[in-house]
Formats: sequence, C-alpha cells, structure tokens
Amino acid sequence: MISRSEKSPFVKKNPIIPNGQQRQTVLKHLIDLGSLSGLEATALYRVSSLSGVMSRLKRCGWDIKSEWRYDHTGKRYVRYVLSQVP
Repeated sequence: MISRSEKSPFVKKNPIIPNGQQRQTVLKHLIDLGSLSGLEATALYRVSSLSGVMSRLKRCGWDIKSEWRYDHTGKRYVRYVLSQVP
C-alpha cells in the first residue's frame, strides 16, 4: 500500500459542508464508513468522477488521504480515507 503522507494545504480546522448532492453523499459515506474507492462510488452512488469530488471536498477543508492499493488481479486503484472528522 502506498500512501501520500504530506498534508494538504487546503485542510482547515473547521471544514465547510459542501454544496452538491454527490459531494454531500460521498462525504456522508466517508464520515460513516471512513473510506471509499472509485468502484464503490460508481456502484453505490453513480459517481463517475470520484477524484473530482474528492478534490472539491479537500478544497472545502476536509482532510482526505489517497491510498494506492492493489486488487486480487494486481490492478492498482486508489482508496480515499477521511483522516479525521471535526
């Protein structure tokens, strides 16, 4: 597993709740379950560009880390993990 350890310059003490249904749905999932992959986001919420949603959440101040992982076939994918909930 590869992880980005540097802290995002967008992380705020009190992140804001984003507007937009997809961003709110993804944020709720992260708060409730802690992490989400692109395949899960597509299957559960029909989010086709999870990286874009995560980028917006990071700009709103949420501390979200990207962890690169490998599935059982050796294919690499990213799992987004909410580091801490304010």
